[in-house]
Amino acid sequence: MIIVFDKIELKEIYEQGYSENRKFWFQPEVIKQYIKIINILLAIEKIEELYQIKSLHFKKLLGSKFALQSIRINNKYRLECIISYDIYVLVGKILSISNHYKS
Repeated sequence: MIIVFDKIELKEIYEQGYSENRKFWFQPEVIKQYIKIINILLAIEKIEELYQIKSLHFKKLLGSKFALQSIRINNKYRLECIISYDIYVLVGKILSISNHYKS
């Protein structure tokens, strides 16, 4: 899979482990799990493989976010993304790390 980051801060968190932007400050365990999930996504070749990894809790969202998919980072945070095929390549666009209990 090819990963595309919607925000530069999300790319910084993946590459450096932190972001200068205070809006994107998270606990170290959240960042560690985020990096682990991005590495899993890089290794995926078919979208069906995400459903087989039960710990990710990969699912399509409903309601106002119906076009997005969600992957669990921990009990509080979710990784919102759009995963689709572009010709023959699977592309994952990472949109945000959202608090599961806030809308």
